[in-house]
Amino acid sequence: MRPVPDGDHVEIVMWLLRRLCRSYKYGETVALPSPVDITLDTEKLKDYAG
Repeated sequence: MRPVPDGDHVEIVMWLLRRLCRSYKYGETVALPSPVDITLDTEKLKDYAG
C-alpha cells in the first residue's frame, strides 16, 4: 500500500462517520451510492465514534 498523498483522509472518514451515525444504528449495513459504490458495516465504525 502507498501512503495517502494528503492529510484529508482522516477528515473524509470523520465526515462519513458523522453522517452515518446520525441516520443508522450500529450493526446495520449501509450501501453508499455511486460514485462510492461500497457497503459499510456500521458495527465496525463504533470504535471510531467518540
